Amino acid sequence: ELIVPENLTIIVTMTSVMPNYKPDYAFLRRFKQFELFSDVSVIEDLIKKGLCVKEAQEEFLFYNNLIKQHISPDFRKYERYHLLGHGLFLTEDIEKLKGRIRYQIIPLLEQKIKDGILEMSDNLFIFYNFTFSSFYNSNYIWNVLNN
Repeated sequence: ELIVPENLTIIVTMTSVMPNYKPDYAFLRRFKQFELFSDVSVIEDLIKKGLCVKEAQEEFLFYNNLIKQHISPDFRKYERYHLLGHGLFLTEDIEKLKGRIRYQIIPLLEQKIKDGILEMSDNLFIFYNFTFSSFYNSNYIWNVLNN
């Protein structure tokens, strides 16, 4: 017999990157639901405490602004579901942040482009391809492309 203590809390997370999974009604009625969306203040607070690199805030704002600027009109109503979560940017190590940009964020953007969520303008295409070889200063790249 399995005894579960009354004070046990189970936290389950889902992301908007899981478009094919839809919880059934039994799941929905048995558990509390709430949404947490991207929040730059989480990054700001951790930077102040010395627990996150300052570049994380810049990159978070940069990539989410990129999504906002290039989201397809068909998806604009649900834009908040397509923004990148702050958790992707939380790290005390600049090399880890660079790795996340290269191996997590860029592939997410690629999938959003393939799915038609982001419209592929010439500038976005150039940025996207250039980013693979040099993603260390994405704001600089974007400024060069838009000037």
